[in-house]
Amino acid sequence: MIERGVRVLLVDDEEAILRDYGRLLRSHGFAVDTASDGPSGLERLADGAYDVILSDVSMVGMTGLEFLRAVRARDLDTPVILMTGMPDIDSAVQAIEYGAFRYLLKPAATELLIQVLEKGANLHKLAALKREALHVSGSQGMELGDRAALEARFENALATIYMAYQPIVSVAEQRAFGYEALVRCTEPSIPHPGVLGA
Repeated sequence: MIERGVRVLLVDDEEAILRDYGRLLRSHGFAVDTASDGPSGLERLADGAYDVILSDVSMVGMTGLEFLRAVRARDLDTPVILMTGMPDIDSAVQAIEYGAFRYLLKPAATELLIQVLEKGANLHKLAALKREALHVSGSQGMELGDRAALEARFENALATIYMAYQPIVSVAEQRAFGYEALVRCTEPSIPHPGVLGA
């Protein structure tokens, strides 16, 4: 049984799935919040932190893959498990590229689902500890391995990029005779301009 307090966000546009899976997960000790679509799931994420997210792939409006990308743009650590009743190679490949923790077939066997959620919750704890250790040690880098995380980092860098102009002065002549243009951004994983060229 999972330890108490592990928060799961369940996102699906089928009311029966939300009800049945929600009941099942609560009976195994998970604290479950539900959302009936991707935008509602993102609102839930804005209101609180979750240890693991379980989302359908095929949803009206915002698909599970689009939801996953939106989650990764704001949260690099929370494991996202995608479920589908209509699996296909393209969505499975995209799920991996955008950092899904697992890709499960619906209906998932109870034992498998609980096992995957427990592993996801444990991974989330490890990621939080690692991020805290990096912060305490003063490390500026972020270990970003999946495509969605890299895209989120790049988009934030582009959105916050600016030029800083530094005067080049002659002490003897007591005047500025030129300016050096420096590329800067506020993306924390890009601590110096050399990273942009990497």
